[in-house]
Amino acid sequence: MMEALKERVKSTIWKLKQPGVKRTLLLANIGGVAYTWLTSIVVTVLTLFVTLPTLYEDNPAALRFQRVLFTFIIVSMMVNYILSIFKNSYFDAKMTNANTAESASKGWAYCTPCQQYIPPRCHHCIVCEQCVLKRDSHCFFTGQCVGHRNQRYFVVFLFYAAVAAFYAVLGLESFISLHVGSFFSSNIVYYIYPIATFMWMAGSLPGFVYLSLTIFYMCITIVGGCTFLFCMHFYHALNGQTSHEATTGVTKYRHTSLKNLHDVFGSFWILNFLLPMPFAQPSDGITWSQCKELKGY
Repeated sequence: MMEALKERVKSTIWKLKQPGVKRTLLLANIGGVAYTWLTSIVVTVLTLFVTLPTLYEDNPAALRFQRVLFTFIIVSMMVNYILSIFKNSYFDAKMTNANTAESASKGWAYCTPCQQYIPPRCHHCIVCEQCVLKRDSHCFFTGQCVGHRNQRYFVVFLFYAAVAAFYAVLGLESFISLHVGSFFSSNIVYYIYPIATFMWMAGSLPGFVYLSLTIFYMCITIVGGCTFLFCMHFYHALNGQTSHEATTGVTKYRHTSLKNLHDVFGSFWILNFLLPMPFAQPSDGITWSQCKELKGY
């Protein structure tokens, strides 16, 4: 993993020297990854060492349970996040035994930037500057393309990110309500961000309450965004499609729902949501079976 990290750092430094769009995309990549790490650290520290101790100061047993539960959620989220970065789905034709003539005869497409033939469902990413097996999309928050080998980890990461943010929202609402009143009361005016900002600047709202309110709204945004993305990606996995295939109506790789999930998560797919299980996937990402279409009806 250290070698892979060194290569990524070298590649990043080289790309930063490139002009125009490439540099902008790379800066968006760096910003997205930095935002993910910074937000995760701030929310984790605030929840474990401020919010929960305040809410359960009179119940040590409940405090320990809540801390263990939240720690499990955060660790599961970050482990899948890291795996989705380092388990990339890059394709290099030099690593296969297929020659140019054989690849062309199979109907493989040709990638001009990489100067190689690429198998079905493989596409070039202008951000990664690589061909990606079963490319779904590029995620700026992981700085990596979602593809054949890391889709399982990315989907589970989205699930736990939504759960962690929702957990933080509930805790922060209870924490803030101790100081300014409940969100579901006449004190809701304190939760209106422009008004809260003015009150903080005027010195009538404590800084730590304003900071908690800021993170509260950030977490609400994360809950909405990650829940939407999780549902979308899981729905596409259930249908045996990538985002591009779903948009363009490609259904030739769609099989039964269970087989589609096995293609992404491997056998016993649901266990991936408990631990990042490295179950073997049926496909190598290069060869894909197509469903039979019934005609004449």
